[in-house]
Amino acid sequence: NRWPSFMVKNKIVLISIIAAIIIGGFFLYRFIFPSTERQIIRRLNNLIEEISFARTENERGQLSSALWSERLVKYFTEDIVATLEDVDGQNWSLNGRERLKQTMLAARSQLELLEVAMSDPVALVKSSIVGQATVTITARWREDELDSNSWIREVAFELVKRDRQWLVTKAVSVPVIKR
Repeated sequence: NRWPSFMVKNKIVLISIIAAIIIGGFFLYRFIFPSTERQIIRRLNNLIEEISFARTENERGQLSSALWSERLVKYFTEDIVATLEDVDGQNWSLNGRERLKQTMLAARSQLELLEVAMSDPVALVKSSIVGQATVTITARWREDELDSNSWIREVAFELVKRDRQWLVTKAVSVPVIKR
């Protein structure tokens, strides 16, 4: 009579192994083939990670700054339009990838530290090549040893897919309701 209980235990183990393989396969598939929304969020997260820097004595040269800005502009279309609200509540606009690159280079030359983080991402796919995302961006920067600043804004992005990459074509601060 031990034989039937042994068979039941083997069936339970076999069913558990099959279930683990199916669940693992599902997550592996989602990792290898992420949804379009996930691709957009991942792309913006990579951009945010690239923006952050802490300058050391070895990184003060123009070459490292130029390489950094070249890496960053690859996330944007040639005709990028960025309209963001600064710390004082004033809106400023940048038009074009070259202007954005110049502004980033100027900022890097003046800052010792720039830390940027993204939270609460929400992505919406309008078509196979057009998407939108809204995220909360937190930026902290230091111009010298004593001067530290921060900026937190919700930013809406419009993206287009070119050559299998999602590129930012527009970035706009979402207005804050003031009482």
